Amino acid sequence: MLDDPLRNALASLPRIATEDHIPDGLLPNGFSEKYEIKSFRNAANLLSTAHGDEVRELFDALNSFEIEMDDILSKGGNKS
Repeated sequence: MLDDPLRNALASLPRIATEDHIPDGLLPNGFSEKYEIKSFRNAANLLSTAHGDEVRELFDALNSFEIEMDDILSKGGNKS
């Protein structure tokens, strides 16, 4: 754990933002409401151009994934 002087020194450093814009139409409807999306150094554009089908498949799989609080809280009977 960082001591207070070091923590304060690090907190005072300027932050460099390299996040870029994600093109419209890249993400499926409702995706950004479920997930926090970040793209750095043109990654979203590069991936969607070079591997468009795979990226769409990944986003569709993530968009269809849902886990309810009951799934987390219910007893599983020690089964995996």
